[in-house]
Amino acid sequence: SNSATWSGVYSDFKSLSASFAQTTQCNTFCAKQIFDEIEVEKLEAGYQVNATGACASVLGGYYNDAAGGGSAIVAGNNNDTFGNFSTIAAGQNNFITVDGQNGFIAGGTDNCVRHQNSVAMGTCTTSVSSNMLHVSRFYANGLPTSNPRVTGVIWSNNGTLSVG
Repeated sequence: SNSATWSGVYSDFKSLSASFAQTTQCNTFCAKQIFDEIEVEKLEAGYQVNATGACASVLGGYYNDAAGGGSAIVAGNNNDTFGNFSTIAAGQNNFITVDGQNGFIAGGTDNCVRHQNSVAMGTCTTSVSSNMLHVSRFYANGLPTSNPRVTGVIWSNNGTLSVG
């Protein structure tokens, strides 16, 4: 007979749908999963990570926390961002405060962004102003050796750094 019972159909559905991502609970995939498109409000991947900001993401790493809205942490260890639309790219023990909106930390260790639109990189670097790049050490190869006559360009004036 080709007729099916409800319990048989439901049993088949349960066994097939067990591998589908569920929208009402946390999902853990232990085998390879292929998705054409993923749409989520937040994304958490890694070990003991939290993406508590609206549309925040943590993509790998250990003990990372993305609390700013639209913020992201990509890998690393013990990184925290509270600034909206801020990002920490790897490194460890880095921190972006709530005032660090649009802030960025490019790896390194023990860096802190406390001002909006600021970037910190290196080791033990803390931002001192908005709209600025902050580094702990700076190396530039191939600087111009004559004044390029462009405001803000760094050049070497017989071994002395000058700003155009």
